[in-house]
Amino acid sequence: NGNGNGNGVGGGGGLGESFVKLPLNIEIPNNQTEFQLGLMFRESLDENSGMLFIFDSIDYHSFHMKNTTIPLDVAFINENGIIEQISELIPLYVTPVTSHSLVRYALEVNKGWFTENNVNVGDKILNCGDN
Repeated sequence: NGNGNGNGVGGGGGLGESFVKLPLNIEIPNNQTEFQLGLMFRESLDENSGMLFIFDSIDYHSFHMKNTTIPLDVAFINENGIIEQISELIPLYVTPVTSHSLVRYALEVNKGWFTENNVNVGDKILNCGDN
């Protein structure tokens, strides 16, 4: 029943030195191909798992759901690790969902996960250092 990626990081602690403060197994794309694919072509995402996208630039970033059948929510996160926006991503919907503000990160999780875990806009969920 797994999603077959095999490289989830952490397990409650996240990655690195407490970078992610959520009860989530975080997967981070390792290269541009994985970054572009995201969660496309997968049949499921484990219950407490997510994918963290770290953008090269602080900008308005967007996501589409082409070839993605898993209902997802995305949190757009600023350079200080604070959630600026949480948006629903509808399976197979090709119109992009764009951040309303300048962001450096995005975290995709199963639809409803943020609500179930009381994670809201304005919450600081990443400890962002100087890099």
